Amino acid sequence: TRDIDEERRNAVVEKIHQSAVKISKARGVKLLGFHIVNQDPPALAAESIIAAMSVASKQLNLSSKRMISRAYHDSLFVA
Repeated sequence: TRDIDEERRNAVVEKIHQSAVKISKARGVKLLGFHIVNQDPPALAAESIIAAMSVASKQLNLSSKRMISRAYHDSLFVA
């Protein structure tokens, strides 16, 4: 999930796991595994970076919106 609240994210992942177990039992199949491929801790960008992007947007007469992004190619390593 793209949640920056690690506790809530982990709870969602656990609910997904529980659902997979429940569905497999209901269908009479064996769930061979449930593997989390990646679960890095959330990272927040520095306020100075966010402010600089906001100022640049205003200077260019562009609107801006703060959004959560957990995609590596977007922001995680910049943060």
